[in-house]
Amino acid sequence: MTGRIYIERGRPVLALLGWAGRGPRNVLILRWESGELVVRPFRGLRRPRPQLPAPVSDGHRAIDAS
Repeated sequence: MTGRIYIERGRPVLALLGWAGRGPRNVLILRWESGELVVRPFRGLRRPRPQLPAPVSDGHRAIDAS
């Protein structure tokens, strides 16, 4: 959980510290845009969608074997 990037209301945040126990799971996050440190419930944070790698081209065309 800590050290991962999550999405909060469409904006990236970094989870710096998390603790669990009885009650809500809270995390300390760093908001990228404002640099603000906030303790908030983990609930509602989402993992970002994985980025697809860009196609790699070596400058050659593939040869069709048909």
